[in-house]
Amino acid sequence: MARELPSAAVGLFGRRKAAEQALAQAQAELRALQAQAAAAESAKEQAANERDLLALERDGLAETVQQQDTALADAQKAVDAARNEVSAAQAAEAEARESARKAAEGESDDPGPSWPLVLADMTRRWANTVGIQPGDRAMKATEVHEQLAEALDREVERVREEVGVSVTVTVAGQLSTNQPAVFLLAATDLLGAMVSTCERVSLAIEDGLVITGEVFAELGDDIEVSRRRAVDAGLTVDEIEVEDERVQVRLRS
Repeated sequence: MARELPSAAVGLFGRRKAAEQALAQAQAELRALQAQAAAAESAKEQAANERDLLALERDGLAETVQQQDTALADAQKAVDAARNEVSAAQAAEAEARESARKAAEGESDDPGPSWPLVLADMTRRWANTVGIQPGDRAMKATEVHEQLAEALDREVERVREEVGVSVTVTVAGQLSTNQPAVFLLAATDLLGAMVSTCERVSLAIEDGLVITGEVFAELGDDIEVSRRRAVDAGLTVDEIEVEDERVQVRLRS
C-alpha cells in the first residue's frame, strides 16, 4: 500500500518547484537582457565608428574646401593682376599711338617757353582795361587749349571795353594747335584788324577760329595784311570771304 507524504512535505516541494521555475525564467530573462545589452553595445560601437568616419570625412572635406577657396582666391588675384597689366599695356599703347600721331602731325603737349609770357602780357592788358584786381587775374583754365579759349574771351572783353565795337565769342569746339602762342597772337592781330573796319564782330571757336565782321564802310587791306602775317608765321589761314556787308576769315588750328 502506497505511503502518502505528509501535507507539509507536499507544500515545501511545491514551493521549491515554483522557485526553481521562477529562477529558470529569471535566468532566461537575464540572458535575453544580456543579449540585448550586447547588441546595444555593438550598435553603439558601430555608431561611434561611423561617427568617427564621418568626422574624418568632414574634416577632409573642410580642408579640401579651404584649399579650393585658397586656390580660387589665388586664381582671382592672378586674373586681376593680368587685367591690370593688360589695362596698363593698353593705356601705354594708346599713349604711344597718340604721341606718334602728334609727332606725325607736328603737334606737341608743350606750348613752348613763350606761352606763359604771351598769356601774362594779355592778362595785364585785359585787367588794366577792364579793371580787374591783381588777386582775380589768374586764369581758371589749366589745359593749353582751354587757356587759349579763355585768353580769346578776355581779349574780346578788352576790345569791347576799349574800342566800343560790338564783339562776341561763342565756343562750339576745341582749339588744338602746336603753336598756341603764335596762334593767339595771330588771332588777336586779325581781331584788331577786324574791329578797326567793322561795326560788329563775332568769334566762333570751332575746329579753328572763325572771325566774322559785319557792316563795314570800306574794307581796305588791314585784314588781308594781318592774314598774311599769320600765314608767314606758319599758320593755316583761309582766304578772306566777302559777301555784301559781311567779311569772314578762318584761322585753322
